[in-house]
Amino acid sequence: MIATLRKLEIAYYPAIAIGIILILHIVGFYQIVVNNKAELMESSSLIILISSGLCFIPEFKTLSKNWIPFVSVYLIGLITEMIGVNTGYLFGTYHYSDSLGVKLLETPLMIGVLWLSLNIGIQAFLKQFDLSKWAVIPLGALILLLFDVILEPVAISYDLWTWAEGTPPLYNYICWILIAMVMQYILWNFTQKDSLFKYLFFINLFFFTGLYFGI
Repeated sequence: MIATLRKLEIAYYPAIAIGIILILHIVGFYQIVVNNKAELMESSSLIILISSGLCFIPEFKTLSKNWIPFVSVYLIGLITEMIGVNTGYLFGTYHYSDSLGVKLLETPLMIGVLWLSLNIGIQAFLKQFDLSKWAVIPLGALILLLFDVILEPVAISYDLWTWAEGTPPLYNYICWILIAMVMQYILWNFTQKDSLFKYLFFINLFFFTGLYFGI
């Protein structure tokens, strides 16, 4: 009986997890756009944490054995952002508000989680098409770049971060695609086609696209 219940829990977990993530984003979108509660964007770090945590749970066994690539991608995302924020050598001259939660060296710790979850999601989606490694790496980076094109004006509008020039420079996008290619390469042997992160990526894509047209 117990074994049967556990099998049912495993079988239904993906639907439950994605359902929770979807509800969080739909409610958030409704409150922000329809009820004009832009201050709810300040809970972005909590939504990122909950959503990524729910997606990571089914991959715990993989993570426990192969945690180094995932931690590496997190650290690359965080450290490159630290360099960018504090020196301007990467991405350009910009500054994070407090909306994304706890910061280290003026950089939200959650930004590394965002880099990681987006890269896993994109790669998991592309692996469904049985593309080669050398096709997925640049294509995944390009998709991530296009995501950033949508994300930037939304983030600026809702004061998640600001640019010295008012808008992101071309150099920001060059850095994005190069760093994303490195991350895609690191993750290649460890992402799974059935990862829940692919659903999270598209939920994020539709969420920010909706906000983009609602600005």
